[in-house]
This record gives sequence, structure tokens and C-alpha cells, in this order.
Amino acid sequence: MERYYADPWTTPNDAGAAPDARVLILGTGLTMIDYVLSLIHAGHRGPIQAISRRGLLPHGHRDVQPLAISRTDVPFGENPSNVLRWLRKLIQTQTAQGNDWRSALDGLRPFTQELWQRLSVSARRSFLEHARAWWEVHRHRMAPEIEARITETIRSGRLTVLAAKLCATEPGAAAVTVHYRRRGASTVETWEAEKIVDCRGFGATPFAVVNPALRSLFDRGLARLDPLRIGIDVAPECAIIDHSGTPSQTLFAVGPLTRAAFWETTAVPDIRNQCVALAQRIVRTVRAQGGSASRRMEALEA
Repeated sequence: MERYYADPWTTPNDAGAAPDARVLILGTGLTMIDYVLSLIHAGHRGPIQAISRRGLLPHGHRDVQPLAISRTDVPFGENPSNVLRWLRKLIQTQTAQGNDWRSALDGLRPFTQELWQRLSVSARRSFLEHARAWWEVHRHRMAPEIEARITETIRSGRLTVLAAKLCATEPGAAAVTVHYRRRGASTVETWEAEKIVDCRGFGATPFAVVNPALRSLFDRGLARLDPLRIGIDVAPECAIIDHSGTPSQTLFAVGPLTRAAFWETTAVPDIRNQCVALAQRIVRTVRAQGGSASRRMEALEA
């Protein structure tokens, strides 16, 4: 079965995807967009089908000025439904005035981490289940030229995007029979695929992968999954929490690994801010030790 799967981070040629292969992509976010472009760049001619629960594609980016939002207006501590209701009203007000909805969403960026951190674990879980897909296609957008290319690829029939649930896969001699059910339908359909690419991002077991650094941390009890199982469990200052619940004094994580604690940690500006805050903490620690370099500080970057 493994020979039918392709890693989204390897090129189609390295994955052994023949130019005429029927390719199924799981997920319809930016990783899917990147892989479709990689296929096209490699001269792929076969049909490509992408499926996700809601079949949502990332919106196109526009050069807009972020809306100036007062911190006192942000509904910190409210449940996801109330926050979403507030955001929709804000966007409706902006669009009624002839402004772009992206302006309101971009204006919320300085507050998204705190909004996330002030949610309960159950509220975060509810967000991931019901609102994450909508948030991501509006928040993480395609460049206009990429949007135009993907739109043309869909229009030409080379790429089909479906809102569907993967039910089962049956490997055969030359292809995999994929069973899926469209959203809202009761019947199960099938599709033959020579390659399957999983572009869904984090899932129930995000570190069930061969990664020596991460595997070593887990095996030695130096790290653990967060309660939502979407990243490494870290303290507010990015210290990795071990299996007993104790934050490390020498091991830190930044970037997507810390999404459970900060949520918005995938864009370069967010990671840059994390790195600055962590560097400042390390400097304070070293100075508190009188400048001694005897204690080794390590940062695990993702």
C-alpha cells in the first residue's frame, strides 16, 4: 500500500508519480495548492482529484490595509460561536462601507493568539471541529497569480475539488480503489488512483512519523503531545513540557509545533515574534546566571 502514497513534501518525480497518473489529494488547503502546482510544473497530464470534508479552497489574497481594531472591542474569553458572530458583524459592517473583508480579518491578527489562549480546552476542540476549515481558507490565502492558475486548472477539468469523506481504500495491482461519500449524500462512490497524497496537515496523531529528533524527545519522556493532540505541549514561554508536566529549562519549541498553545504559529511574522521573545528570555536567563555559559540552552525549531 505504501507505494501508492506520496509525501506532499517530495517532488512528484521523486514520489514516482507518472505524468498520466490519476492523483488523489486528501485536503484542499494551501498544501494541496502547492502540490497541484508541483504536479503541473513537473508536466503532469493525468486527472487530479482533491477531497476534504467541506471542499473549501483558500481565498485569494488582496493588497488591503488591515483594519485598526481596538483591543477593548475584541471579545476575549468568549466561546468560539460568540467570537465568530462578532467577527461576522465586523466584516458585514466593513463590506457595507465598501471595504474588503480581508481588511477586518487582517486587523484581527495581533489578537488571534490571545483569543486562542483564553479559550478553554473544550472550546478549542469545538473550534477545531466546526470552524477551523472556515478560518484557514480566509486567514491563509493564495497569492492572486496562484489563485488565477488554480481557477484555470479547475475550469479546464484537470483538477476536481470535492466536499467528501474518505470511507475506505482498497489497493490493487496497479491502483487504489478509493471509496468516498460526498457531503450530504448517502451513497458511496469510487475512484481509481495511482497516487494518494495526504495534504491534510496535522491530525489525530501528528507525530506518528519517522522524525529522529521528535521521536527521541517522546521516547525519552522529554516531550508529550498537548491535550488536543495537534502539537507539542509547551508552556507560555515556549518551554517544552515533559511527560510528567514539568516545563524544561533548556528545551524550547517555536513554530507549528506550538500550535496548540498559540494557534497562529505558521506564518513567518508569527514565528519571528516567537523567536524574538525566546531570545530575550534566554538572554535574561544567562544574565541572571552572571553571564556564565556553563549551562547549555537549546532551542528546537520547527
